[in-house]
Amino acid sequence: MRFSSVILCAVTASWAAYATDLESSVPAGRTHFYTQHNIIHSPLAVNWDSYAGYVLPQRGRSVVTSVSLRWREPVARCAAHENSFSSPWDGIAYDRPDILVQTGSDIVCLNGLPEYSVWWEIYPNPSHYYASKVSPGDLLEATVISDSSTKSFTMKIANLTTHWVNQRKQRWSTTPIGAEAQFFMEAPHGQLTNFGQAHFTDVKANGQIIGTFRADRVSMVRHGVTRAVTSPLANKQAFTVGWRHG
Repeated sequence: MRFSSVILCAVTASWAAYATDLESSVPAGRTHFYTQHNIIHSPLAVNWDSYAGYVLPQRGRSVVTSVSLRWREPVARCAAHENSFSSPWDGIAYDRPDILVQTGSDIVCLNGLPEYSVWWEIYPNPSHYYASKVSPGDLLEATVISDSSTKSFTMKIANLTTHWVNQRKQRWSTTPIGAEAQFFMEAPHGQLTNFGQAHFTDVKANGQIIGTFRADRVSMVRHGVTRAVTSPLANKQAFTVGWRHG
C-alpha cells in the first residue's frame, strides 16, 4: 500500500469475534494506516493530547444511543514534503467491550499534497475507507446509531453537497455497556494537519442538541503546546475547532 512507510498501530483485539457484518456487499475500502484511540472516561475536559471538541460522558442512568453532527470539510494547508494528519468525526464509546464506534473524514498532507477521504471504524480494529470523493467545502454529516432492537450499530456518512451516502451496519452479540458520545477533531498520527478552522453544527446526541446536556469541552494540548482550541457552544448546537500548531 502507498502508506508503507508509516508503521501500523497494533490492533489489540478482534472485532470479528464480537460482531457480524450485516452488509458484506458494501466495499470495505482500504484499511486505515493508523487506528483511532478510545479515550472513554477521561477527566472533565480541559486539555487532551490529540483531541479537540466535545464529549458527553455517561452520567447516572442516561444512555447514548445516537450521535450526529455536520461540518464543512476544511482545506489542508500543506507545506512542501509535509506528512500530517487530521480527522473530524463523531462516535459512541463503550466501557464493555472496550470499543469506539465512529465515522468521519480525513484531512491529510502526504508528501506535501492534500488528500481527503471518508471512513468508518469500530476501534480497536482499523478504519475502512469508502471510495466516495470529498472536497474542501463539502458539507458532511456523520451519524452513529446503536439499535438494541436489531442488536446493531449503524455508521453513516453523507455528503450533502454532492448527494452521496455511505452506510455500514455491524451486529453485536453482547449488549455494549457504558456509552459516551464523542465529537472531535483528532490528530490521529504524528503532526496535526493545518486545517485552519473546522466549524461543526447540528451537534446532537439522542436527537437532541448537545447544549441540552452537560457536555465537556476539550482542547488539544501536547507537552504544554496548544495544537487546537475548541470554542464554547454557539446556540447550544455548534462549535469551532481552530488549528494552532502541528
